[in-house]
Amino acid sequence: MRIYITPQQYDTAEANGINKKLVDNRVKIKGWSIEDAITRPVRDNTALNEWVLKALSNGITRQCYYNRVHKYKWSKEKASTTPMMNPQEVGRLGQAAYLRNKAKNEGAIAQ
Repeated sequence: MRIYITPQQYDTAEANGINKKLVDNRVKIKGWSIEDAITRPVRDNTALNEWVLKALSNGITRQCYYNRVHKYKWSKEKASTTPMMNPQEVGRLGQAAYLRNKAKNEGAIAQ
């Protein structure tokens, strides 16, 4: 189904501070109604960007920062200031978890 957004609707969006590209993205990709796409305000990510910049300056990748905040529910401050683990630390943690699970499974089998 082809969705047509009228020039008047784009004008309404522009008056609300929403550019044409964002309207198209909201409607055609995200599936928003045209009314929502042209009237719902654009979020201000200034504060978030400050935390992302702080994370990057601390050697934390953007993806790691977003995982910490959204997936693991860390605070923005903790996510942007806690150093990333190096590969050796990750390996040690993985090995310890493997050994714990192995011991737990062997204990369950022996019973």
